[in-house]
Amino acid sequence: MVASQMVRPAVLEDPMLSCTSILGRFVYLGLCLCKSGSRKARMLNDAQVVRDLLFPYDDEPNADEIQQILIDLEALDLVTVTNGSIEIPAIATKPTKVAAPRNITRKSRTLVPDVFPVTDEMRQWAITNGITIDIDQATRDWHDWWKSEGMLKADWVATWRIGMKSRQRRFEAKRTEGSASSFLLAHVRGDLKEASNE
Repeated sequence: MVASQMVRPAVLEDPMLSCTSILGRFVYLGLCLCKSGSRKARMLNDAQVVRDLLFPYDDEPNADEIQQILIDLEALDLVTVTNGSIEIPAIATKPTKVAAPRNITRKSRTLVPDVFPVTDEMRQWAITNGITIDIDQATRDWHDWWKSEGMLKADWVATWRIGMKSRQRRFEAKRTEGSASSFLLAHVRGDLKEASNE
């Protein structure tokens, strides 16, 4: 008999899920349903694998969109990437986040404001969380993207924080790739120079 993977109902009550898109929630629940001991689960830190696993019959979303969703889910602490695989803390352990009380009135969702200033408090958050990118430029780009999408969110400052974390990670990834490419190029040039001198 094939073992089934149960998803705790409390997972759906996690208020952090409200900070991601409907597609992001679908991907998160799909990851929750993946059996943690399976071969596929150990390969899940690959956006293309996740896309093929969750959307085998669809052309969309593409791998780039899935990669962004995975970055956002990790920024929200909904998933953890370790040793090349994605782990879902909510499955293996009791939920550690405080679920929103059932009698609480949820914040209404709105479009991103036409003007979105970066406050001193937001700048301090960026410093505390190691955000080294130009947050003014990053915020302009982030704001333009959300204006073009026309999506509703309950907390735009929280959404901004997630966006800055995502952009910081992409910046660091590109810098690491650039350093590796420069090292390899320098190594190849060194070998060529040695060969020409022989």
